Amino acid sequence: MTAAPPRRKRYAFWIAFWVLLVLALFLFAASNAHWVSVYFPAFPWSRSHAMGGFETQVFALIAVSTALGVVLGLALLWPFFWRHRRLLQQARAQVQDLGRALEKTERLVAHSQQRKGEDA
Repeated sequence: MTAAPPRRKRYAFWIAFWVLLVLALFLFAASNAHWVSVYFPAFPWSRSHAMGGFETQVFALIAVSTALGVVLGLALLWPFFWRHRRLLQQARAQVQDLGRALEKTERLVAHSQQRKGEDA
């Protein structure tokens, strides 16, 4: 019985695909400097002037929020990926144990039938 290829090789294409897609969206958002600027006023408790906030552009907000969303999403999913990998390894080991037990049973049955033929 041949062993199945590791699961991570099957998912490597899709992981690379999604990472490149998010990177392309991030770069697209970061390259559109013609979008309208947005002004954030200073915090009410700051000692700076009332107009002492900072000005940014929508593309920067989209780019930063996209990057943070990807990082947060991967950080939250990482334990599930590890758990799934461990469960797959356990299942693969159980299947191999069952295969060995089946081969042993088949040898015993064949030997038993061979002895029956000799006794007859």
